[in-house]
Amino acid sequence: MFSMMFRSFQTRIQGDQPVLERYAAIMTRAERKIFALLQAGRQWKGDIHTTLYPDFGISATHLDMVYRQLLARLQSLRGIGLRHIREWELRLAITRRSLGRMKQALQKQASAIAKLVAEDVELTLKIQGLKRALGNARHVALRIRPLKTLLDGSYRKRRLLARMRVRRRKLLRGLHYGQRKEQRLRHRIARERAKLERPSLCFGTRKAFRACFLRPGAIGGATRWRELREGRFTLEGDSFRESGNPFARLKPHADGTFDLELRLPYALRELAEVCCTVKNSRQYIVRFRGLRFQHGQRDLEQALAGHRPITITFMKDTTSWRLIASFRQDIPEVQTLPRAGAIGVDFNASHAAAVFIDAAGNPGRTFSAPASTRGMSANQSTDLIKKSAARLIAEAKAARLPVVIEQLDFSYRRVVAEHWRGPAYMRALYRLPYAKFREAMLSAAARNGVRLFQVASHNSSRSGHQRFARRYGLSIHHAAAVVIARRAMIKSEQRSLLPGSYPGKVSQWHPTATREERKACTGKPGGSIDRIDSGGAAGAQSVGGRSPTRRAHRLDSG
Repeated sequence: MFSMMFRSFQTRIQGDQPVLERYAAIMTRAERKIFALLQAGRQWKGDIHTTLYPDFGISATHLDMVYRQLLARLQSLRGIGLRHIREWELRLAITRRSLGRMKQALQKQASAIAKLVAEDVELTLKIQGLKRALGNARHVALRIRPLKTLLDGSYRKRRLLARMRVRRRKLLRGLHYGQRKEQRLRHRIARERAKLERPSLCFGTRKAFRACFLRPGAIGGATRWRELREGRFTLEGDSFRESGNPFARLKPHADGTFDLELRLPYALRELAEVCCTVKNSRQYIVRFRGLRFQHGQRDLEQALAGHRPITITFMKDTTSWRLIASFRQDIPEVQTLPRAGAIGVDFNASHAAAVFIDAAGNPGRTFSAPASTRGMSANQSTDLIKKSAARLIAEAKAARLPVVIEQLDFSYRRVVAEHWRGPAYMRALYRLPYAKFREAMLSAAARNGVRLFQVASHNSSRSGHQRFARRYGLSIHHAAAVVIARRAMIKSEQRSLLPGSYPGKVSQWHPTATREERKACTGKPGGSIDRIDSGGAAGAQSVGGRSPTRRAHRLDSG
């Protein structure tokens, strides 16, 4: 054991619980009071404890917990603010670059328009001179042709001048909206930096607050806002106390259930079921019996036996109160063998393609896990991604191989997509659940002792398309997974463009792949790769392979 990870498991406390409601009301009122004192310039010292004792009837330990949780929330707000500032500064830089190009184009347009106007004036004078000369000429037919030539040239120049003026108006309009956007971004950055110095916090979420007070005729808004504001409190763990928590003690039973002893503050002493004296201290206790966790019962029992600090969080939703037990757990030792090969994973909008790679860098069995979350709720998409990650890690643990995924950063792509690729592409990037997939893979790998590598993803699809797709009968996504795994194994990656091949966007299959080869690879004529059902068995079936009509090629270890 060499490291620790943070784990959380939850269960429900059925029925109405007035004890928890009043407990949460006291703790949240104390949090709001401490925040108001900090905003007023007070420092967290002993005089604040003395001031708040008679108002709330809770101990100094409760006040310290509330203060630490408040600082954690403020620190989280600062982190979010810094992330917003970085994104807005990037957008501001791109907007300024666009404005600079617009100004240069406007200058060129102005000079070109001035030149065309001067040429048109010169042509107009020549035309007027020819028209005057035609009235005194004897042979008019001989002088009509030069006049027609000048009139055609004048007409073409005036048409070009009209088009250039239309483009100039569009540039001016774009420059105007770009300057407005620049001012908005500057205002946002200045406002967010001011919040970093003096953060603001809305208890009960801003959405519920606005629905309560800013929407006329809102029904039940105030009640919902107060429920959100007073619907959660946390009791931090302590390894020196019984069951790892001084105020909420979990006690396991042989049948897999747990009992919870909740120690009440002095202000809620009339709601206590048991009153006892421990070390000259009066304690008021309420018990919740028969709690059953759906997952992690054995891990929770081990944490209780090992005297680990267990933090208990009570959270109320539309159904009932939820109890969340959080603790730190040892990460098991790595059981994989890096020299035996690896499993490369290429994440896509619809699935995660995985390929087994041997020690020489040659692809073997292929499979895929579903990752399409379109039309799903947040909980459904999280559940699907976690199941897919667990399936990939289970395959790696069974084969004792490390897993290699690509390291993606969409912060710059999203900003650039807004300017150059349009809103549809930007929405597609925001819908891509890569962050959830990465977190799920890291968590599952840590729990199962599987080593996880992250490599750069640049040109992985193109390299796989050019080097591995036709040779091994792989789809473009599995070929990219081969490249990702070989990068972690430090194998060669030489690419060669075929004559007439397009080096930009790649298709799913090699351009010379036949219908029989695709059918041999997928089992379907011209179809896509098969996928593992999220509720299927842990062992994935192979859907890849070499074409039976072609000789199998092997790659060198380099």
